Amino acid sequence: MESEIVGTNADNEQQRLQRYQFYQRNGVLDSGFVAQNMGGTFHLLRTSDQITVADYLKAIDILGLTTTMQ
Repeated sequence: MESEIVGTNADNEQQRLQRYQFYQRNGVLDSGFVAQNMGGTFHLLRTSDQITVADYLKAIDILGLTTTMQ
């Protein structure tokens, strides 16, 4: 799962932060990785530490998208 990066003083920073906090309150974990794709920068979130960056990249490939990891 992706969530827009927070802490960038974006026009919708408050909305981004509330969304990110909602995910965390509901047990979604921040993987510590950041991806850039489709014109945005996103926290990579997961529901289990068994979900890896390799899993994310495989899903992105299946969808025919490209991403850059930070």
